[in-house]
Amino acid sequence: QGHDPVNPDYFPLNESAFARSMKRLYWPSLWFNARLNDAHNLPEGAALLAGNHGPLGLDAPLLMHMLYRQEGRAARGLLDRILVSNLMGRFIADQVGCMLGDRKVATAALQAGDIVVTYPGGVPETTRASADAYQLRWEHKYGFIHCALKAQVPVVPVACVGIDDVYFQLLEQKEMLALPWGRNVGKMVGERYVTPWYVGPLPAQLNYWIGAPIDLGYGPEDAHNPEVLERCQLRVKRALQERIEHGLAVRELEAPEQWRE
Repeated sequence: QGHDPVNPDYFPLNESAFARSMKRLYWPSLWFNARLNDAHNLPEGAALLAGNHGPLGLDAPLLMHMLYRQEGRAARGLLDRILVSNLMGRFIADQVGCMLGDRKVATAALQAGDIVVTYPGGVPETTRASADAYQLRWEHKYGFIHCALKAQVPVVPVACVGIDDVYFQLLEQKEMLALPWGRNVGKMVGERYVTPWYVGPLPAQLNYWIGAPIDLGYGPEDAHNPEVLERCQLRVKRALQERIEHGLAVRELEAPEQWRE
């Protein structure tokens, strides 16, 4: 795949490699009994899908798989820089259509007509304590709003209910950092990348709930306006939190009576 000489971290989707990669995710999607709900909310053309992250970020590839399998839509994920910092990571990223989570890269993809999947909470959401399950950690995260404004595309909230139940957390991140192993890993790659001690993956059902697309209502010239970025981020955050609460309520209603609190 040829990379853009002006923006070398952006590259067109390798459709054949992407299709093969999505087929490999068939069995994991069965293990988690993944479901895609309200897919009619997906707009035509480019869009920025914003979701809630769970342990180890398993929600992203399975969402991409479900969108492709059920709707025939290819979505491209954004990766933390540490995941594409070596040749092997970049090769794998190319095969699944994922790109560096950079503002210029995401904007280029959206302007090219791609569907882009982003998790504004990033690494902190994947390593949070069990007590903070389904809570969004979006403090000062405005990059995705900047990209949507620059490319003039809608933002679509996509909640994943079940993702915070895929693993059982034995030790929190702060407890891991108190251990020699955790401290050593923190020194090598950064404390934020030290994961809690998990047991799993457990066969928790994953339900993706797609919300209505949000037209931010501002122009590309507003992409650097702090007040606009904060206002739009809060709007998307509230919409996603509502989708999460809706999904949790549906799950509660569908649970066997003896399991309900």
